[in-house]
Amino acid sequence: MNPQFSLSLGALAIVFATVGSAHATGNANPALTESRDRLAWLGPLPQDLTEQGGIDAVDQAVISALGAIAPEVSRADASAFVCRSPAEAGPVPDLDAVDRYIAGLPASQIGGKLENDLFKAAAKGNWLARAWVFTYLTAERPMTNEALYRSAQLLELMREHRTGQLFVFIGQHYSGRPEFAHLASGESPSQFDIAAANHNSYPAQYRVGRHLQRDSTPNLEKIGSQMVDCARNALPAYARIFEANGIKKAAED
Repeated sequence: MNPQFSLSLGALAIVFATVGSAHATGNANPALTESRDRLAWLGPLPQDLTEQGGIDAVDQAVISALGAIAPEVSRADASAFVCRSPAEAGPVPDLDAVDRYIAGLPASQIGGKLENDLFKAAAKGNWLARAWVFTYLTAERPMTNEALYRSAQLLELMREHRTGQLFVFIGQHYSGRPEFAHLASGESPSQFDIAAANHNSYPAQYRVGRHLQRDSTPNLEKIGSQMVDCARNALPAYARIFEANGIKKAAED
């Protein structure tokens, strides 16, 4: 493995923190253990999969993603934004299951019907469900070898389809990489946020849109409103979450 991209990347230690302790103590999250079967549609797991094998798989998936999205992040432009509903962005069988899962957060993350239905929607090809499953698996909690490996597979799928959550993930954990050294540090909204918004990440659309609504440039202010409206109309659960967020922000201002 190229040592430049080994786990000295550091971000994997953050995203997959506690994976070692999970194996040492045997206290892996039961829901993550179950995910091995719920993600069987991704293909068979390697025989005798080890923790290092799962980490290596994620490492390689990140390398591929970095090379694929770096140019897109660099040239991300809010003026290129086009609103797409979930159905316009890709296949969304059982979309109601995704809406219920989002509406049930954070309780829906700890097992039960809402979580199981999300995994079923992902198995049927729902692109938004797959993005949420990835977010679920990469939460900072103990992970099994299987969940680690499945996360790498989902990362590859998101790279292939340029899912907005991929840009969010890379921006959160890899923005300091040499590939992105030319980007302005601390810029708001970041190029990663804009790229994510342009690739159908509705939370990113809301964040970027709210920022642009305060821009003095009329065209950008208009685009900001379009992003906010698009994010709110994507799903009923998003509308409720973003409305609550807006009320909270207004109270803090």
